[in-house]
Amino acid sequence: MSTSWNVTVGIGEVDPEAFDLDRFAEWSGVLAAAPQGGAQVVLTIPAEGLRQAVATGMAIVEACGHTPTAVDALTTGAFDHRSAAAAPDREQSSPRMRG
Repeated sequence: MSTSWNVTVGIGEVDPEAFDLDRFAEWSGVLAAAPQGGAQVVLTIPAEGLRQAVATGMAIVEACGHTPTAVDALTTGAFDHRSAAAAPDREQSSPRMRG
């Protein structure tokens, strides 16, 4: 049975103005600043388990012309819970993707 996963893949430095997010639309892709610097793409992927979710997320990023630098994967429910818990912290800092 397939589960919905949110896979966050670090892609290093990118120009957010020139980034083609449409290439990731099929997976509801979102471009965000990565906590370790650079940028990351968050994808929503159906998968049978963690291994498949990570492999698929990395393959999508590579197929779209980027080199993965980090990866994080959670079920969509766990991702939403973590995002809600961290919401107040988002206003405290605004990391830059490139500048």
